Parts: sequence; structure tokens; C-alpha cells
Amino acid sequence: MPAFALAQEQSKSATATGVREPSVESSAARLGTGSTEEVVVLRAQITEMRRSEDRLLATVHWTLGAVVAIAVGLAAFSWWSSNKLHQQDLQLLKEDVHRQLSEVVERTLADSARKLEEAQRQEMNRLREEMHRLQDEMVAFTMWKVGALRLQSGDVDGAIDAAFEQESAARTGNSNLVTHAIIALADAFNEASARSLTLTPDKFESAHRLVLQSGDTFGEYGRKLKEALNRYSKTSAA
Repeated sequence: MPAFALAQEQSKSATATGVREPSVESSAARLGTGSTEEVVVLRAQITEMRRSEDRLLATVHWTLGAVVAIAVGLAAFSWWSSNKLHQQDLQLLKEDVHRQLSEVVERTLADSARKLEEAQRQEMNRLREEMHRLQDEMVAFTMWKVGALRLQSGDVDGAIDAAFEQESAARTGNSNLVTHAIIALADAFNEASARSLTLTPDKFESAHRLVLQSGDTFGEYGRKLKEALNRYSKTSAA
């Protein structure tokens, strides 16, 4: 039996009987110098197995390290990509909000400017109309006083002309001055009848047309003018 097989059989017997297995060196010493080469071969095999195990462990460690590095790299890349996309989305959102706000502000300013311009235009029209009304009212008031002075001085024609101007100006101003113009016309035609004056036909026709157009607008004052015109018509006909 070879020395190596003999050593294995002794190891098995020692294990079965509970006796401590002798070391390789002890077995080699008992077997003698003839088995030295086999011991050397066995040691070389064991050393090679250990080296193989070390290389395998190193390969496993390197693989695990590479996997961890790749995982960390992928995680970092994913975080960087996600953060970059998030920043881009945030920038796009900011630009969109800024654009919408700019449009709202521009539209609001344009609407406000248009409304302000419209309000100014309406206010200018109102002020212009008010100014014209005041001017017409001032003209009517002035002609009322002028007509009274002319009638007092005996200028019946001038008083009637002033009363017509007063009535025309008072229509856009103070309506009370229109009534005063009707009264002034009635007084002027009564004065012409009392003095048997002959007036130009156009004055009588204008006063008569005014009475017809007014109808019952002036009430009692309109009836007084109508009576004055009838009286003048009878006087001038006689």
C-alpha cells in the first residue's frame, strides 16, 4: 500500500476510535524517508488549493465591489438625471408662469387704459355738453334782460327778436328761461297791439308756428301768447 493511502487509513481509524489524528509530519516521520516526496506533493496541492480559494475570494470581492460601484454609479446618475430634469421642468414652469403673468398684466393694463380712455372721453363729452348748456343758458338769460330793456325803450321789434333768441338758447339750457321767452313774446305783441304797430310778417308767423309746435307744453303762458297773437292779428287787420 502506498504511503499516502496508508496515512488516510490511519486518519480514518483514529477518527473512529476517538484518538487524535497525527499530523502529516508525524505520519511522514513514521513512514520514513521514502514518503517525503508524497508529502511535498500533498503540501503543494494544499497550497495550490489555498491559492485557488484566495483567488476565488479575491474575484468574489472584486465582483462585489464592481457591482456595488456600478449600483452607486447608477444611483448617482439616476439622481443627477432626475435632478436635472426637475430643474428643467422647474425652469419651464417658471417661464410659463412668467409668460402667463405677463400676458395677464398686459391685458389688464390694456383694458384699464381703454376704460380710462373711454371714461375720459365720456367725461370730456359731458363737460363739453355742460359748457354748451351753460353758454346757452347765459345767452338766454342775457337776451331775456336785453328784450326787457328793448321793450321798455319802445323797441318792440328788437324785443321780439331778443325773445326768439332767448327761446332758442334756453331749449338746451334752463327750461324756465323758455317760459320767460314765451311771456316776453306775449308782452311784445300786446305792446304792438296797444300801440297799433305793424310788425314784419315773419315775426308773427314765427310766433304763431311756435305756439302750434308747443301745443299745451307751456300751459297758461302758451295760451297768453296765443291770445296776444289773436289780438295783434285783429288790430293789424283793422
